Amino acid sequence: MISDHTIAAISTAVSDAGIGIIRVSGPDAVCIVDRIFADAQGHHRLAQAPTHRILHGYILRPGEPSAEVLDEVLVSVMRAPHSYTAEDVVEVNCHGGRFVLGRVLELILQSGARLAEPGEFTKRAFLNGRIDLSEAEAVMEVISAQSDFALQNGERQLSGALSDNVQEIREVLLHETARIEAALDDPDVYDLTDNAAALTSILTDVGSRLETLLSTAEEGRIRRDGIDTIILGAPNAGKSSLFNRLTDSERAIVTQIPGTTRDLIEEQVRLGELVLKLIDTAGLRYTTDPVERIGVERAVARARAAQLMIYVVDGERVIGMDGRVSSEGMSAVRSDINEIADVFLSDRKHLLLFNKTDLLPGGEASTKAGCDALTAMVQELSGEPAAQIHVLPVSMNTGEGLEALKETIAALFLQGELVPRGEYYLTNLRHVEAVREALSSVQLVLEAIRRGDSEELYCTDLMAAYHALGRILGAEPDEDLFDEIFSSFCMGK
Repeated sequence: MISDHTIAAISTAVSDAGIGIIRVSGPDAVCIVDRIFADAQGHHRLAQAPTHRILHGYILRPGEPSAEVLDEVLVSVMRAPHSYTAEDVVEVNCHGGRFVLGRVLELILQSGARLAEPGEFTKRAFLNGRIDLSEAEAVMEVISAQSDFALQNGERQLSGALSDNVQEIREVLLHETARIEAALDDPDVYDLTDNAAALTSILTDVGSRLETLLSTAEEGRIRRDGIDTIILGAPNAGKSSLFNRLTDSERAIVTQIPGTTRDLIEEQVRLGELVLKLIDTAGLRYTTDPVERIGVERAVARARAAQLMIYVVDGERVIGMDGRVSSEGMSAVRSDINEIADVFLSDRKHLLLFNKTDLLPGGEASTKAGCDALTAMVQELSGEPAAQIHVLPVSMNTGEGLEALKETIAALFLQGELVPRGEYYLTNLRHVEAVREALSSVQLVLEAIRRGDSEELYCTDLMAAYHALGRILGAEPDEDLFDEIFSSFCMGK
């Protein structure tokens, strides 16, 4: 329940900036700010100000015999219901210094407002019916966006794209449920003859729409949150050099001494609209060094949770001085990969980089031979068709092959697209679970129709789907859920 308290908080970042904004919302928002705000003539006239106007004036420190000016400000008045919270809202635009923002907020609180809790403005917008729960969650999607995709997807959901789709499906489910129940209550008026075929067609379309929504979930999550990517390989294969190349930094120490990297090094890398959460690891080898051994164990453990594994192979290890594939070198690489076969050759996406191509004595011919040999080896170990095995020639010295690497990663996860398509994506796990539950219920009804079950059995599952989708919009009251969602918001929003 919305309280009758008026709340206030700093809505901009608390830092030394040119401008800072304090938002006040509630039934007494206008009169509270009016107590400390005066125009250039010294008049307190905020209560007479029309809605959606900006007024110039001063924040005054109350005192005798006259009030002292604290700051020169612009004040915006937005009257209910045409405001963010659907309540009276006043925003004070003052100078952005930490001290002045704090003092203005303190005066507003002393004048009768209460400090807002995190997310309380958006929670009031939701509880007052201005936005639904999915749109409220989209607010945080927009605020926390780290890419154009995340921003655009959040904006689409904030504009109601997801809400409208979900509400349309709910209306269909409710209509069909009501029709069945009406016919069961009054069979003389409502006829369900031949209803099975019509209902099957309707629910098949509903199921297809829900499946389309679910199909966006994995790609949406990847686009928004990034891909956990781990770099594996033997010591001195070029893992840290790859890490530095992709991050455009010198985060990882690169030397000729095996075992330089002892622990995991992590960094986010942006490839167009795709983000890799990149992890450099200790070289995979048997070692008696206790510190390096811990690093190797951590690398393998982290690999088990990664979504993408990049295994770097030292090309000089594979190609002999005569420019041909070395059976001894291939045997060593095979042995290394065999040690982590349960991780690297799992269902998770993986690729191999054939590094140091610029140093091979046989040039392009040696590079091709080395890549072919690695492809054949992985094919034999994994049983995968050659077309699904990705072995890329690269040189960390020259940067050759890095663009092909980026394109391959995009193809593995996004069908080669690094820009968002026009539709929106499910990126919220709560939404995914609700849609999955609704789809399951719809499928149960379709199965019941195929079995020829009585219509009265359909209603339970139809309403289960209806209620599951209602949780996305917040139509199913759950105070604990609402509190959990809005508590994750930033202060002032």
